[in-house]
Amino acid sequence: MVWFLIGIYIAAHLGPITHAEHFISPDHPRMVVFTTLQREFPVKPNEKPDVTFMWGTLGLDQSNTSFWNREYKGEVIFDEEFSEMFHLPVNQQHALDMCTSLKG
Repeated sequence: MVWFLIGIYIAAHLGPITHAEHFISPDHPRMVVFTTLQREFPVKPNEKPDVTFMWGTLGLDQSNTSFWNREYKGEVIFDEEFSEMFHLPVNQQHALDMCTSLKG
């Protein structure tokens, strides 16, 4: 009888779910990718974002860009060391393999 009363007491204090359950910790290395995509690149339901991979760049100089000019994104800063190494067959094969795996 005591266990029944304790069970009733605990059940009375249960409430609705207030947040989604995390099956994997949000700071787990594999979840960082998903959290970053959701936070930084929100998309509508049933819409997939376009993702572009680039090699041989160090960054994008956006010092001369404007919020109002959506067409001009900035100037690409190219990596000279990459240009010197990409002509090697092993590096070109790696890039081809990466593109193939991304398509699949």
